[in-house]
Amino acid sequence: EEQTNNTVTAFAENNSGEAWIGTLHGLNKIDKSGKVIAAYNNEPGNNKSLSGNNISSLFYSTGGQLWIGTVNSGLNLYNPVTKSFTRFKYNTGSKSGISSNRITSITKDKNGTTWVGTSNEGLNRVNIKNNSVEFINYKSSELYPGTLPENSIRLLFTDSGGNLKVITRNGFMCSYDYVNDDFYAI
Repeated sequence: EEQTNNTVTAFAENNSGEAWIGTLHGLNKIDKSGKVIAAYNNEPGNNKSLSGNNISSLFYSTGGQLWIGTVNSGLNLYNPVTKSFTRFKYNTGSKSGISSNRITSITKDKNGTTWVGTSNEGLNRVNIKNNSVEFINYKSSELYPGTLPENSIRLLFTDSGGNLKVITRNGFMCSYDYVNDDFYAI
């Protein structure tokens, strides 16, 4: 297989050494020597293909699920059995859907919860129940203390204790308060 592009935008590796590279033009699965063994792209008309080719983030969540964020085409979840993707795209009519198609960062916290940051519509907590995925959205609000300082998320990560930390586009840093289900500035 040929690599989809030489500009690498994201990387993820699981505990068994399976590795993935995201590029400006698709997703590549690589072996331990670095050779591309599978390449994935958006295939117009195939809703089980990657939702978009410009990959912004990759992350393995609890249970070994590979999440793929795209710059403008939403979030994808890879199914290794069928070698297909489930797409999660913004839908104005959905209260439990993802808040934006512009994904910037993905991580998991000490509880194994997956979090998805967006470039314009805040933060999403992923809830998986009975093989169904829903998103809880967190946004900035001047009216309520404890909200995010802004909706443009640059980076998500966890500290040494597994606590969720958020860095925004303008350099604000905050931490998730697990007791109150809100955020505080660091």
